[in-house]
Order: sequence, then structure tokens, then C-alpha cells
Amino acid sequence: MARGSRSSLRRRERRTVIETKTAGLGARDALDMADALDLPDGAAFAYAMEVSGLDHDDFFGQLAMGRG
Repeated sequence: MARGSRSSLRRRERRTVIETKTAGLGARDALDMADALDLPDGAAFAYAMEVSGLDHDDFFGQLAMGRG
């Protein structure tokens, strides 16, 4: 399988998700990480929520309060 193949990228993203969930990233850090992947806005927010391990309300609550 090629290094840049779609499935290879998905595996690498999934590993990132698993590793960062245990690291306890805040909402802002997770969103910065998602922005670095150059995802569309909706996908970036969904990815950042998944990576941070926060639910929808907690994630946007942290962003609104400027925490994370």
C-alpha cells in the first residue's frame, strides 16, 4: 500500500485521534490541529471534537469561554 494512499492517511489520522484523546487536548488545541490538516470547516470541527474527546456542548463551551 502506498504511503500517501487514502487508507494510509485514514490510519494515520485514527492513530492521532487515539493518541490525543489520552493526552486530553483542549478545544482550541484540537481545532488548531484540525486546521493544519486543511479540512473544510464542518469537518474540522467534527475532527477537533473527536480528537479532544469532548462532546458538542463542552467543545463549543470551551471555545466560547476562550479556554482550551
